[in-house]
Amino acid sequence: MPMQRHTCTRLFTLIKLIGIVAITVATTYASTAQAADPAPAAQATDPATPPQPATPPPPPGQPVDVSGPADAPAFWKPGIALEQLPTEAYPEASDGGIFGKSFTLGPPTRGIWGGSLWLTFHGLQWPYMPKTGVGVSGYTWVDTGYEQILKPGRPGDRKFWLQEGRAVLRLTPTYSNGSFFIQGQVEFVGIKDQFAPPPEGAQTDDLWIRVGHWNRWDLQLGRFESWEVFHLGMGLDVNTLERRGAEDTNYAVANPYLVRFPFETRPSGPGYAALHLYPFGFLRFELLGLAGPDASGLNSTGTRPAVIVDLGMIKAKFAGEYIKYRDRDGGQTSRFERGLGGGLMFIFDPRLEFGVNASAGIVDATTPSGDVNGGGSFDILSVGGFANARITGDWIAGAGADFTRKADYEFKGTTKAGYYDHLQAFGALQYVVAKRLFIKGVFGYAKATISPGAVFTDLTNTMYSGRIRLMYLF
Repeated sequence: MPMQRHTCTRLFTLIKLIGIVAITVATTYASTAQAADPAPAAQATDPATPPQPATPPPPPGQPVDVSGPADAPAFWKPGIALEQLPTEAYPEASDGGIFGKSFTLGPPTRGIWGGSLWLTFHGLQWPYMPKTGVGVSGYTWVDTGYEQILKPGRPGDRKFWLQEGRAVLRLTPTYSNGSFFIQGQVEFVGIKDQFAPPPEGAQTDDLWIRVGHWNRWDLQLGRFESWEVFHLGMGLDVNTLERRGAEDTNYAVANPYLVRFPFETRPSGPGYAALHLYPFGFLRFELLGLAGPDASGLNSTGTRPAVIVDLGMIKAKFAGEYIKYRDRDGGQTSRFERGLGGGLMFIFDPRLEFGVNASAGIVDATTPSGDVNGGGSFDILSVGGFANARITGDWIAGAGADFTRKADYEFKGTTKAGYYDHLQAFGALQYVVAKRLFIKGVFGYAKATISPGAVFTDLTNTMYSGRIRLMYLF
């Protein structure tokens, strides 16, 4: 078999060592940081709103006045304020958690403004709404592009133009007394000609409820994204051709393993329940469990713990998952998925951000008769990196590449198991208009090796693509 499991074991050990080093660095800086709270950092400017002065939250336990002005109309009642989410709803860092201290290297930051890390919240509680009301936010994007997939020595080359788009309207009703909160969220989705038919329920992205204490803890249930630990940069956006790479209509290709076996983003069948803990400003935990039927009808149960060490200019993220699937009707069909991975990111605000990622996973599957499912049992490894740099003002350039290798046990008894690899690379250039409209050009390249166990000649696909994205955040 092309890839032995001891390869995965060595990568597991390497990632664990990286994690130990990152946490040791965090502890060292924590012990040498000043005892008093650092001065509050300036609020990030979110493209949804013009810059506004930061409004600090009230002391814990003190109610927030939502009664409105004295001359408010008769329909104004506490708890029904409707507003577009302000800048403060998109936090840069927590307030330090229950110990009241936030140890960071440099100012708290999600990433350089407008870059791909800036669009990620690194486990922070958002939308942050310390008063009762209903927050409104969302986004719209439209991609217009061209792709060609070449298959040397085989028929089936594809060349085509494509326009696709997605719009999300997000509503976030919240009760809060300034510290304790109850919050729900629903995201209504509009889809324009996206290449994959949406599965049942995909017209809704987020649909969850959570209860907790700001910057200390929360319990969240429903449909939402698990914390990201494998960051792909500016070019491999979800729901794009670049993300799918040099795909083939007859054979599967190996796509990056993001330590999200069941779902790349949000669950469609099983439900999530997650406990989030914020013991320090720089340390965050997600203890996530899932249960329910998957798309094939198998009943799934599992867990995916994650940890984020956020030192401002340095961020380390790790996650593992352990999920079992069994036939609900007593049959012998089953699947067992486990894996781990993470990333290390560096931010030199406001000019440069970059990072590296690695992950490894194993899947064992059986057929209805209890035999090994060769095509469904495999090992997978992914490594990659990205970089984003501010050229000047509102111009940002980005680049990145990810390589994935997968080996399965298809056609047991032959002299060759299935083998697949996939290189996906991109370059991107972005300009922002009025701090609201993001115009991004992306050039993509991908090359896939496809070698099923019954095919003794490696097949290759090569993809070239280009697209322009207009994205409006509100």
